[in-house]
Amino acid sequence: QVMNELMNNNIPITVATVKEYIQTRETKTHTVELLVKNFMEEIKIKVGKSLTQDGYNKYKLVGDFIINEIGKRELCTITTGDLNKLYDKLKSMYLEATSGGKMAKVKSMFQYAFDNGLMRTNPCSQIRINKGKPSVKYLSSDDIKSLKKLDLSDMERLDKVRDLLLFQCGTGVAYADLILF
Repeated sequence: QVMNELMNNNIPITVATVKEYIQTRETKTHTVELLVKNFMEEIKIKVGKSLTQDGYNKYKLVGDFIINEIGKRELCTITTGDLNKLYDKLKSMYLEATSGGKMAKVKSMFQYAFDNGLMRTNPCSQIRINKGKPSVKYLSSDDIKSLKKLDLSDMERLDKVRDLLLFQCGTGVAYADLILF
């Protein structure tokens, strides 16, 4: 009877969904919005441990984007095609590297849903992300001369940052190595 009830409501038959049905005697369909909420609660615990606050904030922005685009839909109705359209929209809004990073976060949310028995299959499993290479802009010798001439004496911190940047330009020392001094 439990299995029939779950199947009739298009809910994946997993340990978690069977247990929930037995405890509450009702079937609960999960929406994309609920997935994002649960995922965000789960990773909030990791802030300061394995996740930075900045990393959490990036997930939050992606979560808000997903909710805005497909939040009211039930998880069981989301297809790979839907998520490809979501990725296409991200690509139209951002550079390749940025849209790829955001889509990687989308994939991790749907992987979480699959791993926790909220979906029978992971619609993101067939999506390939092209993160591309971020574009690098180099300083010209005129840019460096302008930085040298720039008077920042009234802003001590910026004056110091400028001096460190000029030192890096002249020596090739990486920022990570420079901050060790």
